[in-house]
Amino acid sequence: MMSLWELFKTQLTDKQLQQENISTPTTEEQAVANTLFERHPDLDKLQWVLDQEDAGFGLYFARCNVSEYRKRLTSAFIVDYEKPVIQIDIYELDFDVGQDLLDEALHKYLEDKPADTPIFLYGLEFLLPIDDEKLQQRSLQQLNWRRSAYSRLKRPLVIWLSDAALTILADGAPDFYDWYSGFYEFDVPDEDRPHLTEQSLAEMKKGQVHPASRLNKEEKLKLIHDIKGLLEEAKETPEEVLSQLHDLVFLYNSLNEYEQCLECTEKLLKLAKEIDNEEWTDLAYHELGVVYFNLEKYKKAYKYQRQAVGIGYKLGNLQSWAMNLTQLANIEKSLDKNTKALEHYQQALEVHKQLDNQEWEAETQYRIAELYGGQGQYEQALQAVKQAMSITIKLGDRRRGTFCLSLLGKTYQEQGNNEQALNLYQQALQINRELGSKQSEAIDLHSIADIYQEQGDNEQALNLYQQALQIAIETGSKIGEAVNRHAIADVYQQQGNNEQALNLYQQALQINRELDRKQGEAFNRRQIAKIDIEQQKWDQAWENLQFAKQTFEELERPKGLSLTHIILGDYYQAKQQPDKAQTEWQTAHDTAKPINFAKTLKELEKRDFQPQKELK
Repeated sequence: MMSLWELFKTQLTDKQLQQENISTPTTEEQAVANTLFERHPDLDKLQWVLDQEDAGFGLYFARCNVSEYRKRLTSAFIVDYEKPVIQIDIYELDFDVGQDLLDEALHKYLEDKPADTPIFLYGLEFLLPIDDEKLQQRSLQQLNWRRSAYSRLKRPLVIWLSDAALTILADGAPDFYDWYSGFYEFDVPDEDRPHLTEQSLAEMKKGQVHPASRLNKEEKLKLIHDIKGLLEEAKETPEEVLSQLHDLVFLYNSLNEYEQCLECTEKLLKLAKEIDNEEWTDLAYHELGVVYFNLEKYKKAYKYQRQAVGIGYKLGNLQSWAMNLTQLANIEKSLDKNTKALEHYQQALEVHKQLDNQEWEAETQYRIAELYGGQGQYEQALQAVKQAMSITIKLGDRRRGTFCLSLLGKTYQEQGNNEQALNLYQQALQINRELGSKQSEAIDLHSIADIYQEQGDNEQALNLYQQALQIAIETGSKIGEAVNRHAIADVYQQQGNNEQALNLYQQALQINRELDRKQGEAFNRRQIAKIDIEQQKWDQAWENLQFAKQTFEELERPKGLSLTHIILGDYYQAKQQPDKAQTEWQTAHDTAKPINFAKTLKELEKRDFQPQKELK
């Protein structure tokens, strides 16, 4: 299937051919144009202005909230105008939004185009995104400061924008905005709105998966713009608003824009309750559980997801109930309730398979694989993640596909196959950058850094950990911040910089305690214990190690437990108790060997230790 971007570029190419070869309109095309001119007197006014022989440069704004309707209007205009019009989309220009000047890109594009031909410019709203303040401010300043440069176009410039984009432009670039010579408004008629809603989203919504799971960042931003335009036109029809709000929730979530996602989800719940629609209320509670889960507010997420599970069960909606159960299990796993999480995953998986809900079957298989991997059950983890991967490929679900690539990489890495793991991580990183998924990008950077650290390339590892930390801070991921502060501390500790390492471990520890993440706290305290041992703070080291040991035992985390037994052995060795040290190292070996956990086995090779026996 042709991607949206390929389709979009094809349409632009066709449009350029139409501009250069103005053909006689068919009877049907002329009839449509006549209808639209009757509906919208501003089309006549715009045509009159552009038809003046001495028009020269002029700046005009055309307000239209729905891109599909704008296409109808401009097509009708060109049919009736019977003269060339140069239609330009921002994405059509050879233009780096972070470096280049828009007016210069326009001049370059127009070098070989007929003189005095009016320009219709589309897509300026993508330079004014509300979720990228830096880009928005740069674009506004550039338009304001270089206003006079546009006069060198020496032809009329009509900029088509939505209400929201026009408001941003008027407030942020008043000198440029106030320069306009004409303002034209085009509202979508009520009778056309349902068809336009379907048409605007039809291409993007082909297949089982939501477009948020397969489109790149630019395509998602275009879809967000279209949906917002439809929302402006659909305020009196609650079902349309609910559907479009839900689409925005998916899209913002996939872009890690969780505050916008939360805002849309709260509107979704409020409206669903106002019209007493239990199906939408169920879905709204589910999405609130998801967004609070992504914001790492697990207790709040658990509360909303429990409500969603209850409503889905009450309605007898098996598909909804199973989806809610999968998400509830995700939250339980994050709260270290692994036994309950696995039980709920398996219940949900059975229903997803019965209903042939492949998107959620893949999601649940992936999560089961993640849980098994955390417990060191690699065979079960590989089986589940490969099943999930097979489904994501079939569905074209790129977002979940990257999760599977990363998890496969982690599974191979923990068994000592770093080369294969690195290849998988790099594939996932490339796709996540295309999708605009910043948090997933940070996870991939961290995983690649882990491999470099294992290979002794601390400089490269540190650079990647710092990149991942910066993304975690920017996206508000407290877990990501804690994990990467801990990883950077590991590098400093290996380099002998205990003071800086301890400072970072304590920062990570504070975050994990605030989030009530016992496993994260156990990781931090185990590493702090290594510094305690070097500084001969025996009581403090013992307390930290016992906390880590008990936590990993309670959570059934053999990998973390095996590494803790290694440090316990180091503790006894430093206290001149070699027999006890050998006992702890043997326990570490016996814990790691059955699951083939390479990290522990490699660490034991660095010590004066020979296993008493090789376990089968």
